[in-house]
Amino acid sequence: MTRFLRKMMEVFLTLFQNRQRDRLDARENSYLLRDLPQIRLILQASEESDAQLLTALIDHWISLIHAFSNARRSQRVQDLLDQMKNPPARSARRAPSECPICMEILSNIRHSNVRAPCHLTHVFHRNCLQEWLEGELNCPMCRAPFALPRRRRQQTHVRLGRHRRAFDLLVLLCWGV
Repeated sequence: MTRFLRKMMEVFLTLFQNRQRDRLDARENSYLLRDLPQIRLILQASEESDAQLLTALIDHWISLIHAFSNARRSQRVQDLLDQMKNPPARSARRAPSECPICMEILSNIRHSNVRAPCHLTHVFHRNCLQEWLEGELNCPMCRAPFALPRRRRQQTHVRLGRHRRAFDLLVLLCWGV
């Protein structure tokens, strides 16, 4: 159990200290969660009050790690979208009149559309492309890869907020500090 909690702390600290990181990849997720079935069995054999506390702590900690990594990814996607051109729908020559992601008509409001850097006619609703890029880092039409911009230093300050108590408890359990 202690090894599992230390592993969660290690993953969190890796994310926290490496400000260029965003979300965990599949291998890292597997590393983090591979002991979870055995931990659940141990908790089932434990006293109910202990099991409830540890289950809540583990679930909260996993949620914190994923929320932290996804928030960074989301901010970097926003930074990428901010670098893209914002054409009104009618300005792009041969551009589609519909967003290829949601199939709704593109807006004539300048900042509601973005043009992908791969091709002049690849124009999307900004919100649609944001949601796409948070899952896939490529153009939805031609699959050209996109690179997320590096994070600026002033944007990297992290607040634990409502997760502070869980973080402090995990530090105490792992290192007795």
